Amino acid sequence: MNDNMDEKSEKNLLNDLEELKKQKINLKKELEEEEQKFEQMKNESNELKKKYDEQQEIFKKFDPEKLEEIKEMLSKVRAAKQNYRGYKRQCKAIIIEKEKRNDLLRESEPGDLSVIQKEEDEKYAELSTKLIELDHELNEANQNLFKLKCQYDANPSQLEKTQYQKRFVELYNHMSSILREIKGLYNMYNMNIDIRNFTKKEIDLLNNIDDLKDKAVQESYKDSFIKNLETILKSIETSLDKLSTKKEELQKRKYKNDDELQLLVDKQRVYSNALAEFQAECLINQELHGKLKK
Repeated sequence: MNDNMDEKSEKNLLNDLEELKKQKINLKKELEEEEQKFEQMKNESNELKKKYDEQQEIFKKFDPEKLEEIKEMLSKVRAAKQNYRGYKRQCKAIIIEKEKRNDLLRESEPGDLSVIQKEEDEKYAELSTKLIELDHELNEANQNLFKLKCQYDANPSQLEKTQYQKRFVELYNHMSSILREIKGLYNMYNMNIDIRNFTKKEIDLLNNIDDLKDKAVQESYKDSFIKNLETILKSIETSLDKLSTKKEELQKRKYKNDDELQLLVDKQRVYSNALAEFQAECLINQELHGKLKK
């Protein structure tokens, strides 16, 4: 009967051991998957933060003075365009007048015609040079205006910034939940290992007692049996001392984690208040930018 009990106990222990091994493998797989997800989300968070920082740098460049500079540049471009159109009209009028004069001069003497034609060519060359200079100035002004417009359009709106902030908060919360889940898996794995070790020790103790119970009845084996029991008792006490020490360490760690959690909660409260104030200031800033554009 005892042999049957031992076989059943060993069989149960082996089954438990196999089950624990399977759980360990599954936990490792889950842990690797969660770590991959964590790394992926961490990379995504870094990319979003990098884009947000770049947008912030661009936004900082466009202060009210920069907007005034853009307005002045627009005014200069409009003035240059008007001057260009006026000068073209003036040139056309002069060309028409010169053509009329040329028609009249063709009817005059050949000597007078050559002198006047030379003067007209010089004036025409001078006017053409001025026209080219104005055209070049207008093109340069258009290029500067296009660059400033591209930089200004690249600046994100307040809605986009708010979406970035919400996305950062969501990523932070998701990573915190994954971290808590990973810690729980580690704790559960360690607890299963401890349970397995204690179960094995308990079965070994019962097997030893069962093996020695027949001999313990005899007088010659009583002393050795008592010594074995004392040895087993000492090992149990040593294990209990280790467990007590581990329990105290875990208790201290728990108190420390509670203090850190309370500190983080306080910081989160301060952050939420600061974020609300920042969003309010951003809305005011956006309204001021809208007024400046008008």
